[in-house]
Amino acid sequence: MKQQLKVIVSLLTILLVLAGCSSKNTVVDFVVDKEIDYSNGKVRIVGRTNIPDNMELILSLNGNKFEYSAQDKVVVINGEFQSGWFSNNGHGLDADDYNLMITSRPASVQPGQVQEKIGLLGENLSGDLVVSELGFGNKIKYTYEFSLKRGQEVSKNNEESVEEDLTEDGAIWDLINGYLATGQYMEVSKLIKSMTNPSNDLQMMYLLAMYHVYGQDGEDEKALKSLNQIPSSYTGRNEDLVFYYKYTHKAYEQNGQNSSLSFNDYVKLYRKNRITPESFAYYNDEQIQSSSRPTSNTSTTTHSNDADYNIYGEYQPVESMTPDEMRAELEAILEQSLPSN
Repeated sequence: MKQQLKVIVSLLTILLVLAGCSSKNTVVDFVVDKEIDYSNGKVRIVGRTNIPDNMELILSLNGNKFEYSAQDKVVVINGEFQSGWFSNNGHGLDADDYNLMITSRPASVQPGQVQEKIGLLGENLSGDLVVSELGFGNKIKYTYEFSLKRGQEVSKNNEESVEEDLTEDGAIWDLINGYLATGQYMEVSKLIKSMTNPSNDLQMMYLLAMYHVYGQDGEDEKALKSLNQIPSSYTGRNEDLVFYYKYTHKAYEQNGQNSSLSFNDYVKLYRKNRITPESFAYYNDEQIQSSSRPTSNTSTTTHSNDADYNIYGEYQPVESMTPDEMRAELEAILEQSLPSN
């Protein structure tokens, strides 16, 4: 038995030597680049190489900040290869730093004509891009890094066009707040991604929008990750809206059901009705006042009953208040009636 095993090993060794002698040694080389579809922000990988045609490669693309991960298998044809379009659930990739890892499948599972050239264990592959793995022989391992910047992922024109450079001003925030107020979270995401250098406040709004986008798609883990990426110490535009959703999510985790507390209730109860020009509540109030402001052709109605006004001077008849609003009103009255220390 031992003698037979020695013979088999010897024959295998001879075959490997013959295979190595019959094929030219290849010092592996790659030239890799990315292509961006500026109409939708998707990316594909293209490359040239000197490895044999029909050799199969695995492309693994990973993001840094948003932990994006995807794979594709390509085949070398005429010394070139091209991946399919990488996307984020059908949408364009986020602005991020990306790492592309290109690896070859083990020689033992490569097509026969490829094995004839690279060897049964890939022994005819050499160079800095070749690594040896126990049990699999030589494999190719190549890394390519690239970054996508804000405004680079999606453009309305082609690659030669100048990127749209939106500036952050009141009009932009009115547009974003309008989208937030009407639940158009994907529009918020697209708008901010189209900006070259979004401020920290805008980046926080992007994460808030993606919290909703992922949640609507049923990807709860990604939704929570986006929400948690907004620091608990965040102070900036729409911080009241950010912490309202942090509050409602925490309430859901604790009670297993959605909180019945509205955004306005939250502002009154937990933020003591603190409203600044940079808060979402301020934008909300402005829209309500604007929509209720009478025109020259509209008659006005005077509310003379003081009981119809809440403690903040807002017209709010008791019969229209929710139980949570009543509780917030009573707590505020009690707080004001107590002597300050």
